[in-house]
Amino acid sequence: MTFRKIILISCLVLIQSDASCRAGNQPIVAAFGQTLGAVFDPAEATGMSSSDTLFAFDYPPPATLPVLSDFKVFVTPMTYRIYAIVAQDEIGDGDECRRWADTLFSGIARKYVGDAYAAEAYRLEDPPGYKIKHNRGSRWISVKCHSGGVLWVVYADTALTDLAKKEHAQWATIKEQAARKQYEAILPPLRRYADQGNLQALTMLGFMYRYGEGCAQDLAAAEANYQRAAVKGYVPAQFNLGTMCLVQHRYEESEVWLKKAAEQGFTAAQNNLAQLYIGQNNLHNPPEAFRWFLRAAEGGHIEAQYNTCHMYSAGDGVPRDEVMAYKWCHIAGTNGHRKAAQNRDFIAGQMKPEDITRARQMAERWMADNQSQPDD
Repeated sequence: MTFRKIILISCLVLIQSDASCRAGNQPIVAAFGQTLGAVFDPAEATGMSSSDTLFAFDYPPPATLPVLSDFKVFVTPMTYRIYAIVAQDEIGDGDECRRWADTLFSGIARKYVGDAYAAEAYRLEDPPGYKIKHNRGSRWISVKCHSGGVLWVVYADTALTDLAKKEHAQWATIKEQAARKQYEAILPPLRRYADQGNLQALTMLGFMYRYGEGCAQDLAAAEANYQRAAVKGYVPAQFNLGTMCLVQHRYEESEVWLKKAAEQGFTAAQNNLAQLYIGQNNLHNPPEAFRWFLRAAEGGHIEAQYNTCHMYSAGDGVPRDEVMAYKWCHIAGTNGHRKAAQNRDFIAGQMKPEDITRARQMAERWMADNQSQPDD
């Protein structure tokens, strides 16, 4: 990224753009509706994403603006303190995106005029945009136009970003200890973070109580911990709670939680929801079971791929189709399902050679188009 300092007026530049003039001289201020350093409540979230290096929540736009419709907070993974707020929108046209960047920067700059922040402003060139840096603190704001005309506004704190890195390292250590089954060692910190409402800690603690790992088995405590995280929208907790209810034959409750996780794209939940609908219970619904098996199969879930093959082969919940059955058993077998190859060969014994060729080509094409790792 290249940048150069631009002329400052009272330590901060003001840019009056054509776009703001057209808007009736009303400056647009990107009000984020969240505060850096504050603890974010997951109940406010409309979605979430996580990896080994980030934990973020989507939340509703705080105001009606002509642009900036996608808002996200990045939080420290253990204490949920907000260290970055990101708003974006797909403008599409590069010139229009740059005009909006000028307008938004003008509005943001007005807020920070004066010596209180000792702020410096820079014009960014790759990608084009602007950056404001607080020299009397660790915060900065950037407004950029990325490729494809995507407008980004970022408000972040470098000190809190460093805290996030430390907490990610702490959580990585806990996960490593769990993988080594050192459950007694991680029980105290998990309880501490769970008491603070940490969703990952609640879910892992629920697992430990459910199976008696590092503590006495306590199904009521397991469900209570899963429930606390599930009602906040944490998908893994919703999946675990739904699966726990399924095993206990509490089918209506299981359906509620599995469907919440399934609708968020959690393939294991999609497969288990289909298992619920295919089971001999009051929710028995083969067409709905097939729909969720297929959705999970297309998402890469190996067991669902095999189950989709079986339903096509049996004509259960879907018209019988040997070509499609062969396709999905071939995919599942290639991905490592032990029974799938045998079932595929059995199906092939009932097919014409040209249909086998067509089914195999369909499977190979699907696998070529879906190169990501299969989801167990």
